[in-house]
Amino acid sequence: KEDPKHGRQFLLESYEKREPKTLLGIRKYLSSGLIKGIGPKFADKIVDHFGEDTLQILKQTPELLEQIPGLGGKTIEKVVASVEQHQTIEKMMVFLQSHGISPLFAQKIYKKYKQQSIEIVRQNPFQLATDLHGVGFKMADAIASSLGIDSAAEPRLKAGLMFILKQAMGEGHVCLPIDELMAQTQELLQVSGSKLGPALKSLAKEQQIFEGEIDQTIYVWPKPLYLAEIGIAKEIQRLKGAPC
Repeated sequence: KEDPKHGRQFLLESYEKREPKTLLGIRKYLSSGLIKGIGPKFADKIVDHFGEDTLQILKQTPELLEQIPGLGGKTIEKVVASVEQHQTIEKMMVFLQSHGISPLFAQKIYKKYKQQSIEIVRQNPFQLATDLHGVGFKMADAIASSLGIDSAAEPRLKAGLMFILKQAMGEGHVCLPIDELMAQTQELLQVSGSKLGPALKSLAKEQQIFEGEIDQTIYVWPKPLYLAEIGIAKEIQRLKGAPC
């Protein structure tokens, strides 16, 4: 394509990953350092022994590496762990990208959750918005929708309530009247207000939020701001009683 800034550029529409099939290709692949524990010397020994079946054996029956002279138990363990890690990452990347997650965020997710990545995303994609910088509620909600998660599922309701409180925080508010919080969340999630009540109680029980009454109006604080206000009030009280 013709890029307005960089000129003529290649545009990738699709690609297919192919593992090396030739003996030379397999040697180079294993010698690259991609699999921990295998350098050029052991790569040659492994390929000489297993030939074109090398990669299949590494993935399916790595215990056969014990047949290679000079390849000790600790090295074999390192190789097996490295192969398993690469397979896990590949499966995870395919799974995450099939649900609209970019390679950049897929890498962040794997770095955070390791082998649990797919399970965590399947069970509660909204956890990503809490644990990972740059993954907001809307991205997590899109992933949840792609996974077929019920729009009234408790994790979604709780994440929506917290998202509204964080939005308010960005506008300079430390808390919101409970009626306003419920109304804004109801509009965001397109669910009935009756379904939000239990989710709000669950957040309070987990101490992610705190409620308090001011001038006969109930307000809701996210935990960090509630603790900050309490701390400031206590400090003012301390200073007030301190000798001049």
